[in-house]
Amino acid sequence: MVADHPRDEELLLELLRCEEAIVGPSAAVARYEGYRRSLREELGTEPGLRLRSLHQRLLQGQAPAVRFGVLHDPNPLLGREDDVTAVSKLLGASRVTSIVGIGGLGKTRLAHVVSRHAEQRVVYFVSLAGITSGVLAEVQSIVDNVDVVQALGSSRALLVLDNCEHVLDEVADLVHRLMTQTEDVRVLTTSRAPLGLSAEAVYPLPELDLPTAVELFTQRALAARHDVTLPSAVVEELCHKLDGLPLALELAAARVRVMSVEEIASRLADRFTLLRGGARDLPHRHHTLSAVVEWSWQLLDPAGQAALPVLSVFPGGFTAEAAAHLLGSDDVLEHLVAHSLLKVREDKAGTRFVMLETVREFGALRRDPAVTTSFLAWAKDFGITYFEAPFLSGSVAAVETIRAEQDNLMHAMRLGVALGDAPTVTATTAALAALWVAESSYQRVAALTNETAWMLSHYQPEPELVDALLAASALCIYGSFATVGARAGRSLYNLRRLPVGDPGDSVVRASAKVLASAPEYWGDEYSSLEKLCADPHPFVAGFANVLFNYRYGSVKDPGRAIASAKRAVEAFSPVDHPWLHTAARSYLGSTYFHCDQLAQAKEYMLATLPFHEQMGATWQVAQIRWAMVAISLGLGDIDEAEHGLALTALNGVDDFAGELLPGPGLRAEVALARGDIDTGLRRWRHAIDQLGTQRGEGFLATTPGLEVWVLECRAAAVVAHAQHGRLDLVADVAAGLPDTLAGLLTERSTSSAASVQDIQVIGALLVALAYVNPERAPRMIALAERCHYLRGYRPTMASDRVRSLAERVDKATYGVPVTEYAALADDELRSAASLIPTR
Repeated sequence: MVADHPRDEELLLELLRCEEAIVGPSAAVARYEGYRRSLREELGTEPGLRLRSLHQRLLQGQAPAVRFGVLHDPNPLLGREDDVTAVSKLLGASRVTSIVGIGGLGKTRLAHVVSRHAEQRVVYFVSLAGITSGVLAEVQSIVDNVDVVQALGSSRALLVLDNCEHVLDEVADLVHRLMTQTEDVRVLTTSRAPLGLSAEAVYPLPELDLPTAVELFTQRALAARHDVTLPSAVVEELCHKLDGLPLALELAAARVRVMSVEEIASRLADRFTLLRGGARDLPHRHHTLSAVVEWSWQLLDPAGQAALPVLSVFPGGFTAEAAAHLLGSDDVLEHLVAHSLLKVREDKAGTRFVMLETVREFGALRRDPAVTTSFLAWAKDFGITYFEAPFLSGSVAAVETIRAEQDNLMHAMRLGVALGDAPTVTATTAALAALWVAESSYQRVAALTNETAWMLSHYQPEPELVDALLAASALCIYGSFATVGARAGRSLYNLRRLPVGDPGDSVVRASAKVLASAPEYWGDEYSSLEKLCADPHPFVAGFANVLFNYRYGSVKDPGRAIASAKRAVEAFSPVDHPWLHTAARSYLGSTYFHCDQLAQAKEYMLATLPFHEQMGATWQVAQIRWAMVAISLGLGDIDEAEHGLALTALNGVDDFAGELLPGPGLRAEVALARGDIDTGLRRWRHAIDQLGTQRGEGFLATTPGLEVWVLECRAAAVVAHAQHGRLDLVADVAAGLPDTLAGLLTERSTSSAASVQDIQVIGALLVALAYVNPERAPRMIALAERCHYLRGYRPTMASDRVRSLAERVDKATYGVPVTEYAALADDELRSAASLIPTR
């Protein structure tokens, strides 16, 4: 008996009469015992007072909220506010709502929170985790009535069925009965698979985002050991590898009792052995991470159990087509998605299926070694299909397709190198190099070349792979142009030993012919390259003119460089070869820029920007936007330059690229152009400090292509300080310039050929040395101008400002070396620079 006083007993009876008035006599009688028990839970230790309160609420037509089996949180539920709102909204709109997801996501805890705040007056929470059958009986034991449909329907209740995946058919039958035989009962389920009913709204519960995962891990780790050290970078990496799974995070946090966070992170390769134990109040099935995934695995049909290990070979997700390549069919994908072992994602390339890393590792433990062979065969076929696609019509879609597979292709390439599978290495290298050249990700191309060049140079390809090997080699050479300059390495050797044949309509063979047929190009004579520039085949002529422009550019004859870039633009159709056409226009814009024809440079660069944005070429977009800032400064439009600086912040360039781009220097130049000398020079010093210490000399020495940015920046910083009489503030940098130049000249003298940038950066260093040694300025500046020194930082490096120094020192003397150096060939410029005293 709930009441402990006769008056309380009377009130209880009146409460039941009020209930009868609200829901009807038959329903009130049917619910009598269950309602008594709910009141017992509700009333607590002061039944008289609470009964009278409930009595008043019922007299006012307000039914009391009654919760059966709904628990309160033992600790804060992190990062699920949006999920609570979303599920509650679905409950209001749909009669059946299912929270689905892999084990350990926190579906049960979310359901308890939603239940506590549900608008329904009566909520029954039924856990099905411990049963193997008899769902109806389990629900009856909670509702405490034989006729579940009548009891729930009469009170317009919310029924929560937790952990339904192993009794899904029985749950679906019961819920279907409730939907068809009651008017307003709501059902909330948690499961690893939906019920498959027409009345059902499915809510796939996402993993925790990284900040929330870090917060959860940190809280649990400190609770396990209050003095544990939690390095932020290691914790973030650990949480990322654990897929944001709350259970995995809690199990990992518990390990800090006996291990450091670094040790936990280093042992995640064997996460199923590592992540076991956990709190006593966790369900037994959650005491090991392995058990959580094993539970889902056991619920799969045989086809699903066979497919999961096979599909786990893809580290970057996969398409239905790729799955069918390995499995023979994609029929099983829906089954795996339904059991929350695959997630469906849509991106620009289409629909992809993704496994959590935890599921992938579970599958890998059960994977037959033969699957690797099938995976490599898929990667080879994919590479052969797509390696040329970025340079043909439909290039944007092709790039998106390859980009979506790049993690898989990288994995296949490295497996191929390890296993000596040259055909797969060839095809994957060709596809990856095509993507990264199209994106202007030349550092990646350089790294790819280092990994694959030896194997490819020893491979005698089958006929169907000749073009792929030609493409891989040619693209790797183009990547070297943008990083270390022209180098006659293994990639060039491949082109010279393979049968290139008639270019026909193949841009790959045309490109290979240009590179392989111009051996003098790699030395100091370029007659063969000039001959190819006039080749009757438009593709051959186009590539030859691009290379001529790059190799000889605007150093000797800017007019010829511009004409060559124009011919390259005309060689490639904007319809049939949009990327090549746009790349040629970019070369033309860049040539105009280095030839001080800024208005034309601006026109061409802006015209190419939309296409590069479509291609997702973040690096190239950033370069163009920075160039727009430099051009605006050169044209004297400071307001537009500042607006351009604001746009560059939206590029989303990664940290690596962001530090290489000329942003700090251009911000310094904007301040100087505004007349804010102190700010401008301070920004210049900050820029050279960033490049000198933050990245580190070791990093610069081992990463191709970075030195040009660094040396140009140092030279411009010294010139800027000298122009404003503050050379003492960068005395250490200025003192190192002679050795820097000497080292650059020595290094380049041992290489096969210097690129345009090699010569131009030598010119920039000569300008800086002229400001440090004004008495030698006429000769130094004359040679710097013949080298067509880098002048991207204007107004500091503007040609008229630099020339004025030489003329102020000795205008007549300046004219002599100008004439002398004009007669020199390009290969003689380094020797001329080495003869000028720099101290």
